[in-house]
Amino acid sequence: MAAVPPSPSAAMVDFPSSSELSASQSDIRYQRAQHLPFRRISLPSAPNLLQRQSVVSTASFDSLPEENSPPGPAVSPTTPTVIRNATRSPARRPSSVDVAPKRRKVINEFHETEKSYVDGLELIYSHFLTPIIASLDTPQQLLDRNELTSIFSNFIDIWNLHRSFYTSLTTFLDSSSSSQAEESAPPLSPVLLSHFPYLSLYTPFVSSFPDSLASYTALLNSHPTFAVFIAQQEADPRCGKLKFRDWLLTIVQRCPRYLLLLKDLIGCTDHEDPEYAQLAAVHTLVSKITSSLNASLHTHAQTLALLALQRNTANLPFKLITPGRTFL
Repeated sequence: MAAVPPSPSAAMVDFPSSSELSASQSDIRYQRAQHLPFRRISLPSAPNLLQRQSVVSTASFDSLPEENSPPGPAVSPTTPTVIRNATRSPARRPSSVDVAPKRRKVINEFHETEKSYVDGLELIYSHFLTPIIASLDTPQQLLDRNELTSIFSNFIDIWNLHRSFYTSLTTFLDSSSSSQAEESAPPLSPVLLSHFPYLSLYTPFVSSFPDSLASYTALLNSHPTFAVFIAQQEADPRCGKLKFRDWLLTIVQRCPRYLLLLKDLIGCTDHEDPEYAQLAAVHTLVSKITSSLNASLHTHAQTLALLALQRNTANLPFKLITPGRTFL
């Protein structure tokens, strides 16, 4: 028989409005409002002899024995999958408290990797560049100014940028650790947005990096004094068994490393946290700069290939290199 609907005389139930809920959290940036789980309220009608309420079993009809069926072991009723899924508790969405330790770990990794990177830049500056600059005003020059620029490009600009960024990052984290609770992770986006637009300073260095390595190799062969100096500096334990060209390569690899760290930091930030949108903006900025660096490097490589092709085809009746022409 069909199920009897609830009686029309059932009373209405007033649910609490949002204005009646008190905000127990003082900081809305890191706390979310309390979640009120939905609860179905059953309002059965009074039994009536003229109307019978049918009872629906959650057991499958296949589990009930048929008439005149041979006796056998009893089959335990099973709950249908649809009902099991409907009664299963929903997965709890991670809150800002849950992701705070992960965010703190990623922020610490951000700071530690930046410290290692700045230490490497300091090594390049003090261990390799400074002695070469000091020799410019002596009769025993290791390199002249043009040769020095052909290797180091605008390294000084990158060095100054990351010294400032690391100092600001350290100061910010120290002040945040002393003023906030241990479990809360400080917002990192203000420091990133104040420094990362200047990552475009990498463009000259990255674009000329293949030429810098080629010039460095040529100078090692043509300047024995410079080759001896490089060998002595690389043998220093501070270099950690890395060559000079390896230290230069870490500069080219830094911007892609920022993208990975930002992705991890965004992944453990609540979507409702204002910090999420700020970190997404930082990631978009660094992604555009990195794409621009890759495009500049690719364009520079095409130009070098076109120049090599022109040198090998000197008898062409037309000029191979013209403005706007690219090598495919």
